[in-house]
Amino acid sequence: MEDRQRKLDRYKEEKAALVGVVHQDQTESELQEYLDELAFLTRTAGAT
Repeated sequence: MEDRQRKLDRYKEEKAALVGVVHQDQTESELQEYLDELAFLTRTAGAT
């Protein structure tokens, strides 16, 4: 029974793909700020 429960729990995990798009008009500091914000949002959403 425990093995079956582990398999069920694995299917309950949420998955997400995070995508960042860089525009040529962005500075390196803007890019880093946007990536930091994306990482923060990911953590606050519960990603590990």
